[in-house]
Amino acid sequence: MHVDGGAFAQVFLYPNSVSQFRRKRRVKRLPVAPARAWVIRNGRLDPEWASVDRRTMSIAGRAVASMIASAGYNDVWRIYSATERDGVDYNLAFIGRDFTLVYDKPFAQSYMRPLYEYGRQRALAGNTWVARPPI
Repeated sequence: MHVDGGAFAQVFLYPNSVSQFRRKRRVKRLPVAPARAWVIRNGRLDPEWASVDRRTMSIAGRAVASMIASAGYNDVWRIYSATERDGVDYNLAFIGRDFTLVYDKPFAQSYMRPLYEYGRQRALAGNTWVARPPI
């Protein structure tokens, strides 16, 4: 059986040794190279409502999906906190609330094409990246 790796951690930034190295250089008043983090969250950050049948497997499936979504949201905030601590410029792209199509099955053209166009329009408008996760 396969369990999605997203159930544990969906994103990582850099190992703790990088944070320690940057901190030590600051304490010694040595120059620290500017750094940028570009985080792409391939999904939404806001919770998605869904109705669930009163059946054990439906409830369990929705619970797991909710936990994976929460883990992704927490990863985004964990990385933001690390960049704040380490003086790294943070940049995040994600699917915003303004994209309203419902994802109903993997790789459906009726969802993928509008999603691509949504990302393209955001890039053209210059508002692809945000400097802080939304609350």
